[in-house]
Amino acid sequence: MTSFLMFEGEGPNDFCWTSISELPIEITEDSSRPYMVNVTTRGDWKFGGAVAYAFCKHEGSCVFNDSGVLDGSPRFDADSLRNALLADP
Repeated sequence: MTSFLMFEGEGPNDFCWTSISELPIEITEDSSRPYMVNVTTRGDWKFGGAVAYAFCKHEGSCVFNDSGVLDGSPRFDADSLRNALLADP
């Protein structure tokens, strides 16, 4: 199962899209959470980061930072992602 959502904000670069997939535990790394949300943007990464934060805060346990944006950490929990988003100029 895969679902797709588009998010748009007020600014011209405030947009991203997400795909939500049911995946094996080997990929999600959490047996209680079989879903993974992929956030993609070609606009403002902070907007995409805010969308990722919302998913993580509501239902997730971590955000994998495959792009290395922000501080280069490979993964964040909700609080550390929030702090990184607020610290980034």
